[in-house]
Amino acid sequence: MSRKAEAPAGGRRSFAGPDRWDLDDHERALLRRFDFSWTRLRILDLGVGTGRTWFAFGRRAGRYVGVEVIPELARRAVQRTWGRATVLVADAAQLPLADGGFDLVCFPFNGLDYADPPTRTRILGEVARVLRPGGAFYFTTHSLDWLLRRARPDRRRELSDVERQRLAHLDPGADGIVVLHDDAGNGTCYVTHDWEVHELRSMGFALSDVHGDDSPSVAYLADWPGLP
Repeated sequence: MSRKAEAPAGGRRSFAGPDRWDLDDHERALLRRFDFSWTRLRILDLGVGTGRTWFAFGRRAGRYVGVEVIPELARRAVQRTWGRATVLVADAAQLPLADGGFDLVCFPFNGLDYADPPTRTRILGEVARVLRPGGAFYFTTHSLDWLLRRARPDRRRELSDVERQRLAHLDPGADGIVVLHDDAGNGTCYVTHDWEVHELRSMGFALSDVHGDDSPSVAYLADWPGLP
């Protein structure tokens, strides 16, 4: 079940201007990759939140659809984009969209990592379904490689108290993905690069580009050739 978010009637346009929303390095690289064809792209933006990435991607695209599971955030996204963004209130694991309708699917801000592993797999399946053959998937994920390096005994003095507590039960022998929980019990997935590559290939994607592989958050661009 999904519905389209609408801006509040008479809502004030509080957005100060696009320069307020700076692009990160990963997003700049993505813009360069598709610069020649950006105005023709059909873009699906998952976990759109309050609409920040619309100013990076949506206003340049031929068609843009945002998806956000929290209704209030979706309404704010529509309001902040002056009603120009199409935002659906829906679950990324069950998209109310037709097959093969998008050239590019984006899932920034490590949004994929806040789903448990089985749901993560379903989301990737939905991404593959709505992409056209030859389309691409851009997303970021928390780096377990980076976290394991931080957890080494010779690096522990660099950690904050919160980081030490979080890493106390980290298993260095993990099979490539771990779920760490905060005090409220909310889980966040961290994955190694090798595990992510395997995950993408197992779903039929072909890895195209990687940015920030020595940082807490890694950006991936994967091509969707389409199943034979």
